[in-house]
Amino acid sequence: MAEDKKEEKKVKSKKEKDKNKKTGGSWFRETKAELKKVVWPNRETVMKNTGTVLLCSFAVGACIWVFDFAATNVVRMILTIFGS
Repeated sequence: MAEDKKEEKKVKSKKEKDKNKKTGGSWFRETKAELKKVVWPNRETVMKNTGTVLLCSFAVGACIWVFDFAATNVVRMILTIFGS
């Protein structure tokens, strides 16, 4: 009885897997259809977003540089005081 249920589950799961399989052609067709639905940004939006990303990257880099510089100087100061 229990074996029958296991066999039944195996058959069902195999059928579900086969049902979910897609051929390469259908995948490309579906991908193409989805890409047609995308609203692509215009040049102005792309330039604005690129500028924002560059500015934020520069700001984060500058913060890292300042903290690194300060930490290096603090460590050097501690080493000169307690070093010898």
